[in-house]
Amino acid sequence: AHTSLGSTLYHLHRFEECAEVRLAGVRWRSAEDDPATRQARGALMAALGSVLSVLGRRREAGEWLERADRLIEQVAPMGEARRTTLSYLATFHAGTAPARALASARQAQAWLAANAGRVPIEGEQSTLNHVAAALSANERWDEAAALLARSAVLAGEFYGNESPQRARDLALAATVHARAGRHDEALRSLDAWFAEYRGPAREAAELMHRARAVELAWLHGQVAVTEFDGYGFDRMRSDPWQSDVDQLAVARARALLLAGHVDAARAGLAYIEQRWPAARVLTALGTRVRQLRLLLVASVDGTDGTQLALEAAVGVIDELAQVDAQGCWTWRVAHEVAALCCLRLGDMAGAARHATAVREAMAVPAPSVAERGESALRRCELAQALGDAAAAAASLLQARADLQGQHTDSPRALCLRQLSAMPSTQTGEVAA
Repeated sequence: AHTSLGSTLYHLHRFEECAEVRLAGVRWRSAEDDPATRQARGALMAALGSVLSVLGRRREAGEWLERADRLIEQVAPMGEARRTTLSYLATFHAGTAPARALASARQAQAWLAANAGRVPIEGEQSTLNHVAAALSANERWDEAAALLARSAVLAGEFYGNESPQRARDLALAATVHARAGRHDEALRSLDAWFAEYRGPAREAAELMHRARAVELAWLHGQVAVTEFDGYGFDRMRSDPWQSDVDQLAVARARALLLAGHVDAARAGLAYIEQRWPAARVLTALGTRVRQLRLLLVASVDGTDGTQLALEAAVGVIDELAQVDAQGCWTWRVAHEVAALCCLRLGDMAGAARHATAVREAMAVPAPSVAERGESALRRCELAQALGDAAAAAASLLQARADLQGQHTDSPRALCLRQLSAMPSTQTGEVAA
């Protein structure tokens, strides 16, 4: 009863009530210690952790998920509950601790391999989605794309070839190619899926295609392609097309910002925060939204704008530190922005302090090649200002490698050309 009621409340977005019901389920018959009861309790612990994450109570969520995993591993390591819990953990850590997400994803893959032929199709398809997300968050885009292709096959077998589940997998696989810097391949894959789609939800499929095309354009730096109105997202939020719509809304706002449409990007941010409660807390979506908000503030010119951007960056850094999320991409971006703001305000000590934090976070994986290139551009500017010619040259080489496939009109490519022309970078390998 607790399981089914909790699931119903979750899908109704009544998350506080859902958490109460699931906690009551964990406590119910707590004195009983037979394997079946312990396994059921572990599954409810994992579900409780999932909803607490949505509510922004990350420390509690992580504790419940880890407790659930330990309990289920003891009682039924090969049971379905173990697969579900590992999937939860991979998703939970993807936005804030990619290395931990990868560890859970690898365990989930091992579980699938050990149970090959005995896993329900829909269960395997769901797990492959979670694992692919964790792999993508760790710059393992080729592996992620391969898993999504397999997931699409399973979705076709179980839900049908014209199902939203299969469409999502194919469209997401195209995005993964774009994150790896393979824009032409990504666009071909996306267009091929849409051209072949003959399902009943043609309008919803068209909206998904348009939204993904905007995301691909943003990653490619093709700033002219940013049109996608709020109606489209509202339509896509209705089941069963709601998967990833929040992330697509963030991508559109980032595309608008890259194109210099700051007011429109700001309106996009407000839309996201209004419609997705998870954007306001430290979920994977929440960290991306904080990064978007920070970059919006940093786009304002003048001393006052720079001071506001510095305060915003420090606020993000402090917030992430409170939940031990120093291993995520937004943490690194926040330190890069803070360092540049300190430079512009004449605070060289502050710039050096944040630059040190950036160097310590260099192992943090990027969400995409394009964003990794943006980071290299910021680090090149920072190193130039601090007089570190070697670091500036190395960062510029990284930016050239990551941004070589950008669209001709890409603002990233323009920034790269400008930095390349500066005398401080015209040394050694870079000049070649």
